[in-house]
Amino acid sequence: MNMFKKILTSLRFLGFSQSLLTLLSTLKRDFTAWRYRSPKNKQPKQKPGPLRSTSITSHGRTFEFTHASLEIHFLKPDLVCLTWRPGKKSPPYAVTDQGWPQVPIKTQQTVQGGYALSSEDLRIIISSYGEITFLDLEGETIRTELPPRKIGPSWEHDAVLAEEERIHGLGEKAAPLNLRAANPEGEWATFEIRNQDIGGHYESGDDPLYLNVPLYISRMGDKGYLVFYENPFRGTFTFDHPNQQTNPKARASFQGGMLRYYFTFGSLPHLIQRYTELTGRPPLPPAWSLGYHQSRWGYKTTDAVQDVLNGFEEHDLPLSAIHLDIDYMRGYRIFTVDQERYPDLSHLADRLHEQKIHLVTIIDPGVKKDNDYFLFQEGLEGNYFCTLPNGKPVTAQVWPGWCAFPDFSHPETRAWWGSQYQKLLEKGVDGFWHDMNEPAAFTAWGEPTLPLPTQYRLEGLGGDHKQVNNLYGLLMNKAGCEGLMEHQPEKRPWLLSRSGWAGNQRYAWNWTGDVNTSWETLRQTLTTMLNLGLSGIPYTGSDIGGFGGHPSPELFTRWFQLAAFTPFFRGHSATGTPRREPWIYGEPYTSIVREFLNLRYQLLPYLYTLAWKSHQTGHPLMRPLFWSYGNDPTMADVTDQYLLGEDLLVVPIMEENQTTKQVALPPGEWISYWDDTAHQGPQKIKLEVSLEKIPLFVRAGCVLPTAAGETLHFHLYPPTKLSTGAVKSDLYQDAGDGYGPRRLDQFYLERNSRGIHLTREEMGKYPFPHQSLSLHIHTSDLFSGAKIDGVEVEMKENKLQTEPFQDAVFVFQK
Repeated sequence: MNMFKKILTSLRFLGFSQSLLTLLSTLKRDFTAWRYRSPKNKQPKQKPGPLRSTSITSHGRTFEFTHASLEIHFLKPDLVCLTWRPGKKSPPYAVTDQGWPQVPIKTQQTVQGGYALSSEDLRIIISSYGEITFLDLEGETIRTELPPRKIGPSWEHDAVLAEEERIHGLGEKAAPLNLRAANPEGEWATFEIRNQDIGGHYESGDDPLYLNVPLYISRMGDKGYLVFYENPFRGTFTFDHPNQQTNPKARASFQGGMLRYYFTFGSLPHLIQRYTELTGRPPLPPAWSLGYHQSRWGYKTTDAVQDVLNGFEEHDLPLSAIHLDIDYMRGYRIFTVDQERYPDLSHLADRLHEQKIHLVTIIDPGVKKDNDYFLFQEGLEGNYFCTLPNGKPVTAQVWPGWCAFPDFSHPETRAWWGSQYQKLLEKGVDGFWHDMNEPAAFTAWGEPTLPLPTQYRLEGLGGDHKQVNNLYGLLMNKAGCEGLMEHQPEKRPWLLSRSGWAGNQRYAWNWTGDVNTSWETLRQTLTTMLNLGLSGIPYTGSDIGGFGGHPSPELFTRWFQLAAFTPFFRGHSATGTPRREPWIYGEPYTSIVREFLNLRYQLLPYLYTLAWKSHQTGHPLMRPLFWSYGNDPTMADVTDQYLLGEDLLVVPIMEENQTTKQVALPPGEWISYWDDTAHQGPQKIKLEVSLEKIPLFVRAGCVLPTAAGETLHFHLYPPTKLSTGAVKSDLYQDAGDGYGPRRLDQFYLERNSRGIHLTREEMGKYPFPHQSLSLHIHTSDLFSGAKIDGVEVEMKENKLQTEPFQDAVFVFQK
């Protein structure tokens, strides 16, 4: 029944004739799979067998077992790559090319006939039959792996789980933050690693979704380990529930390829820093992308867009970007513009730019099969499309009808595709939205993607859809990003993508796709975004109010309040649904939305600084409480609130008609953003809540930068007790785009017996862009005076105006 419901949902947007073509496309896919099917021979599970020999390498050691070989390669003292062979090779798309320095390794033979490899941080014991144990230098076991099993071309890999281990990651999952808690009535939780279009809407428990990453973090307290399987083949991860199994395990299985994985351990920030050192750090985005984006499938004409712009102006709502869905194209042909609906896209872009609004257009991978269409002809002539085993281009039904699909695993295809963006850049388009790139195809049943026998170049190695399905979105994003960098080298590329894989953070942002409209999915959206951040994907957001439904005014408002504190902030909805621009619900909702929109723009200096920090470290902007406070057991399973950077604690309201909220305050002092009330953590406090506000707290000791017009405001939140040392806060600034000079200002805030002391240190060549500064101290303390760089200044109601300074002192009244 659930499958029948999903089929109806996926077809309801298509119309009768398109539904018939979808049925035909599905039959064609199934016939292709049958025609090129491989013989199914049941294969026994085969373990590596006894160890036969071993040899030293420049970065570790190789081990030859009877039925498999193992290579251990130290990249850092606490980061190691392990590869079990045999297995089909895949290009290292996820991993950045770095000349890892040689790591000193000590090797010892164990009494049982195995070996121990030790770096300055890590000890790995390899048994004589293939069991592997990772230990720290104190001899404490971090992870134990059983000998892997080969089943034909597939691999299975088990690791022992402790009862208290919590599991996070795997990319985009409609699951609890602790993945072991999924399927609570069963003995284990199972997740597929297979990118797919979910068909118009999804709810909690639906799996798989659009962007999967074969990475998980095992956490106990404030430390744990990370395992990333560099295997793009379709896979499955299973985690036994605590107390449900005698010997609980985590299992990773893949349908093909080598069993190559990377292991590191430490705190959560360290794990993500190491992982993104391996797979690449997210680039610094253009500053405009952190503002509000408005979108809808259904802005069919220039006049429709102008009406939306007029609405934002009329209701005094800020806006940074307008997104055009597939309606702007000529018959859904990629890289074209419908001259009747959008007769002068360049003029529209110019009008937007005059208002500091940016234009984003959608791009799908499906190329319409049309002999008069330039892109299809170029693709045929250049042999750029995916093919069947007989060499003919594979075709499937998508929005334009029958489509061919670029083979992004071929460098010449990526260069050809990347060159196409210039057509829209010349018309003033600022960013691009990659959709349907799982890749998706219209089907009446089964997997909504290309036939599994579809062939790819794979950098000359060759492969089929089982191997490239998960890579397709990543490689499309790579092609687009590299094309934008080539054609606009003076600007930072901005891409949004529904699909991707490990390393996607190097190329594109993400959103959570076609989430259903309900209070349950609002709650699910938060945990999905947090798990994406713990999978190395720092920039994500959701369709405010859900994609295909009609949220109540309260649900829309609560979703909007959450979205105002997420990296990607966009309103989007499906065609055929009631309009959902921020003013649609009228008062009091429009005023509430306006306040949170304005707050988002005020916080842009803080968010831009977080973006710069993510570029340096790979850390997500949204973080679960245990990210910074994992050693406090009360923070271990908090899933309904989160940290935005180090200094903001966000508590969204995600229950209907909720009037009170229990808030888990982390250790330290936290100050209410709304009324400056100070609370000491760790503790749980019960607050009354209204529709107009959500609980929002600032970490005591920080300097929170905000912007209002041309003035930069520094909000000082000194602790109520004497400081044990100055607390550092950062402010990153540059031109907002491009690769010119930049600056970093570091602030040190301290409370002593005489007053509050603030110092500023500056680095970088970018001139300080603000001549007017405001300092506002959020405290109940009374002051007798203030000095800026030794000169007395007037202060009223704990506020003062000043020019750029190095030292500020605020003296308590005696």
